[in-house]
Amino acid sequence: MPASVRILADENIPGLPHAFGEDVTVQKMPGRDIQRSDLSAVDALLLRSVTRVNEDLLKGTSVKFVGTATIGLDHIDLDYLNASNIGFAYAPGSNAQSVVEYVLAAIAFWLQRTNRTFKGLKVGIVGVGRIGGLLQKYLQQMGVHCLLCDPPRQAQEPNETYYSLQSMSEADVISFHVPLTQRGPWPTRHLIDVAFLNALSADQLLINTARGDILDNQMALYYVQNTASPVNLVLDVWQNEPMINAQLVQHCLLATPHIAGYAIEGKWRATAMLCQALSDYFQVPFKRTALDRNIRVNDPWQPQSNENKVSKLLSYYDISQDDQALRNEIKNLPQSFDKLRKNYPTRHEFLASV
Repeated sequence: MPASVRILADENIPGLPHAFGEDVTVQKMPGRDIQRSDLSAVDALLLRSVTRVNEDLLKGTSVKFVGTATIGLDHIDLDYLNASNIGFAYAPGSNAQSVVEYVLAAIAFWLQRTNRTFKGLKVGIVGVGRIGGLLQKYLQQMGVHCLLCDPPRQAQEPNETYYSLQSMSEADVISFHVPLTQRGPWPTRHLIDVAFLNALSADQLLINTARGDILDNQMALYYVQNTASPVNLVLDVWQNEPMINAQLVQHCLLATPHIAGYAIEGKWRATAMLCQALSDYFQVPFKRTALDRNIRVNDPWQPQSNENKVSKLLSYYDISQDDQALRNEIKNLPQSFDKLRKNYPTRHEFLASV
């Protein structure tokens, strides 16, 4: 164990200075700015999805441990970490509730605009992992019928009812929660193609909070510009962030700067998971209680059958404010994209556990 564990962390990871004692030092900087030259005297690198971790970044550095405060791993070269005997941790499930609440707020916003309710709604969920599965539980609690699409799970659970991607066009709302993969039997890059979009209409809603490359953004722009009644789009993730397609933003029902998982409890939960892993790896004490007090949800909402769930959801999270914030800064891209994320206002989780 080094005399002092030296951490370099993305500035958007909260709580780190409070989690350890004097045997750990923490330096913070913008995640997109981290370069190999910053890592010559660093033992642990803690980051988010904007930093690509591979041989180009780590070769010849002193980094012994990498942690990402995210549930996605497509920015991490795990093969290189394993080959280099570098410890690794991530935060699966940490922001699942935050993303689910974003999706529910987006649906509520759309329902309000179309003068509809959750009654009789049919929602297609593509990818039924931690987030998609939690979304299913909350929707079913609210009496919403869900169509599930998850080919990998279907292969493992042949007796369960799953639908094809093409069948998702039968749903009123389609929400994507898949990892980004380019190889294997079920690649997800450009999973949402022109044929899928052409099967949808202006009476439907498509939400992508998964990964920007799930949807070919240039193709989507051509689609919305050349379709008489295009599907309503809610996009939180984009190709080439922070150099996102500003024209496509203008055609979305809701457009936000990759903040679906940004509820503050999810951020602190991810910090706690990384700190525990780092503590175990370097054998340094971790002040767990310093973080846990920030994870609890006060007075959570339990949906009732006799209440207006649309207005209730929007009272907890007015998603239109996040949409307007991006539109107000559209002329200042790409700098404004990261600025909006760094200065994101405090948003709390609000749903009771299911």
